[in-house]
Amino acid sequence: MKLRLNHIGFATEDMSEYIKLFGAMGFHDATDPVESLPQKVSASFVNLFPASEVHVELLESRDPNSPISNFLRKRGEGLHHLCFETDDIQETVDALVAKGIRLLVPPEPAEAYDLNLKRQCKAATKGAFLMAGKLLIELFEKGR
Repeated sequence: MKLRLNHIGFATEDMSEYIKLFGAMGFHDATDPVESLPQKVSASFVNLFPASEVHVELLESRDPNSPISNFLRKRGEGLHHLCFETDDIQETVDALVAKGIRLLVPPEPAEAYDLNLKRQCKAATKGAFLMAGKLLIELFEKGR
């Protein structure tokens, strides 16, 4: 199991404010927000480390009952999750579950990621969510 940091998820009430903030710091490479209907959220990626393709994913709720709305009510704006890329998502999920990490959402298509970063793939990126203590972990297997 080999994992690479892909992005850091950040929940916010207004992603445009953070896009401006990152722009003021010299990070102007933000994607246009893309809505993910299953998760009832809009997401925009800001590329902080171009050589390694590590992003901050800005998450803004599109529904008062979405997981992001619930997170914002309980904790306020801030770190939501860490996302790690893997070559085999099912193998990685199985290995982490065997180590006691709780699976929240099994691997499923994460087409909004491909759309947001304008990736042309024959097979969509897959994502899964797990909980390790109080840390939400997302896993990605990039579409090919």
